[in-house]
Amino acid sequence: MLEAARILLEEAERELHRAEDAYAKGLYVLALNASQSCMELCLRAASRVMGASWLGMGLAERAKLMEDWIVKRKRVDEGRVEEGDVEVEVRRAREAVEALRSLLEELEEA
Repeated sequence: MLEAARILLEEAERELHRAEDAYAKGLYVLALNASQSCMELCLRAASRVMGASWLGMGLAERAKLMEDWIVKRKRVDEGRVEEGDVEVEVRRAREAVEALRSLLEELEEA
């Protein structure tokens, strides 16, 4: 299970790099899409290593995250992507990758 989570982390890191690069170039739609993809990969990896008990933890936070994604996706579809929204999503993605990396390191040391 750790190996599968590690592979998902590597994919998430690639998406994060893509998001940061796109953001730096002002390609906000691409940055937003890559950030959301990164977050999804992190959530999948965390669920692999934490199991079913993790699914009940932080349900409200995950629901809020999904709601935010839906609102932002609607803005993208309408062509109303704002730099501030994208900056927040890139930061969230970076924090998720760092948290997942720390979690996997702790589990590998145990």
